[in-house]
Amino acid sequence: MNHRLFRPLLLSLTLMAGSVGFLVPTSALAFDELHLEWDFFIQGGGVLVDSVGLATRAGGPIEGIVTVDDLPDRASITQAFLYWMTIGGTGDGEVMFEGNVVVGLEVGDCLDTCWGIGPNYVYRADITQYVVGAGDYLVGGVGVGNGTAPDGQGATILTFYDDPSALSAGFIKIYEGARDNMPNSGDVAATYTTFDGLFLPVDPVRAEMTWSVGDSQPFPDGDTTFEGVVIDSDNFDDSQQGPLWDTDEWDVLPYMSAGMTEVTAGISVGGGMDCLAIGLAILEYDLPCDYDADGDGSGICEDCDDSDPSLDDLDVDGDSRSLCDGDCDDNADDVYPGHPEVCDGVDNDCDGVIPEDEFIDGDGDGYLLCLDCDDASSAVNPGVAEICENGIDDNCNSVVDEQDCTGGGDDDDDSAGSGEGSRSGSRGGGCGCQSGSVDAPGSASWGLLFLLGLWAGGRRRSTPPSFSLRSSPSPRQRPQMY
Repeated sequence: MNHRLFRPLLLSLTLMAGSVGFLVPTSALAFDELHLEWDFFIQGGGVLVDSVGLATRAGGPIEGIVTVDDLPDRASITQAFLYWMTIGGTGDGEVMFEGNVVVGLEVGDCLDTCWGIGPNYVYRADITQYVVGAGDYLVGGVGVGNGTAPDGQGATILTFYDDPSALSAGFIKIYEGARDNMPNSGDVAATYTTFDGLFLPVDPVRAEMTWSVGDSQPFPDGDTTFEGVVIDSDNFDDSQQGPLWDTDEWDVLPYMSAGMTEVTAGISVGGGMDCLAIGLAILEYDLPCDYDADGDGSGICEDCDDSDPSLDDLDVDGDSRSLCDGDCDDNADDVYPGHPEVCDGVDNDCDGVIPEDEFIDGDGDGYLLCLDCDDASSAVNPGVAEICENGIDDNCNSVVDEQDCTGGGDDDDDSAGSGEGSRSGSRGGGCGCQSGSVDAPGSASWGLLFLLGLWAGGRRRSTPPSFSLRSSPSPRQRPQMY
């Protein structure tokens, strides 16, 4: 099973990296609201939500332990984020995590929740480098920790993980910020959060809602609802996580079905006596792996993009790359990301660019610029024979006039010779040269032979001696190239 991120139109933010994309939160900041921060599909994975209360004004600790729950057997952590909420003063964006200073980004604030010491502030920081697995993690410095403003509310770790053994495809929506819910003259109306943009072509196989809530006072709270149904009557002053901070999870599968595009959850205070501050609202739901949204034969857990039938995980050409891996032509094994660019007029490395020299033939000799060493001369290209003594690399083999063919060895131009030591080819050892200016009277080479002739026998000739490049002259007769 492949494990990749999938982005149908409804999904807003993912970054591919390995089998599960790294999550890249934005930096939206809003007063008294929860805003959608992450909306993504994580194939074969999920998110753990674990918290600790740090409200010293209600007897909470200055520092506390967040216990990250056990992951599935084959799961591995991809990223982790720490959220924390303070109340009072101007907030506190710096905390200690496992003995390390961590600076957070403020992601929301809301009114003072019944304490008269100042607003609530919520922060987020990437702690992936410190969260290495399930276990206990020490958090401190959330607020001044001495009962005066600003004080802590609590801290929550979101741990994202990849699970290759998962049998379903997980969709996750995370709203962050700060949303207050306070009674007004006895009004205990619920504060609602709407999770919209749902992708539910079939019934989900799992659905859970999670909230992290700062409970300003240890009084009974009102009802938690989902789609208008009361699913709990909760008190967010949770002694298990510490006073005045609670992260609770509810099974909402019975209330979700195919065709829904949004669901609404509500939270209310109890009897007009309490004040709440919501920092996180999370909805997770899973679809079955065999659902095939685009009808290309690959189920949603195997398809890198189940909204596009032109993308699948097959490797037709056997180059170990599929269309899902970025192969831009799965019918050509010399075309895939990372393949060296070849002079063939094709985008071999799938970068969307064909070099200009792969479709230009300036001299019209049938050879593209990327192969032709002189695209301004049709007499120069890899298909012509070398012409001796013209000072030009006629056949574009990077050897000018084949100067190393004077001996019996290979002349680096085996196209015309009969092999090592051959004398049946041009000019002896198969150098592939055609007769050119060498027959012209007065050439430097023939001038040298003429003087040698005078020196050897004192005879004069009005014309150079007859000489064929196809003969096998003795070394003494062979013209020397300079």
